[in-house]
Amino acid sequence: MLGYVYAVLWAVIAIYLFSVGIKINKILFLGAGLFTFMSVWWLVNELIDINLFDGIYGIVFRVVVGIVLALFIIFYVISKKKSQNK
Repeated sequence: MLGYVYAVLWAVIAIYLFSVGIKINKILFLGAGLFTFMSVWWLVNELIDINLFDGIYGIVFRVVVGIVLALFIIFYVISKKKSQNK
């Protein structure tokens, strides 16, 4: 049951980041995409009998989240340097 709560929570955060990303900064779309991915992953984990957080599926999840977070940090630092130079 808690998995459904997490899926809804990540979906709400993704929708919020999409709406804020339009107004404030396009980098938030990357974060919204991450939360959308997490929401779908948690929902699918609840709907099927296979545990998607163990084994190779868990590794795939962690690698995707790690790559997106690393990209987010890189893009954030680049955008901060651009804004300081202006």
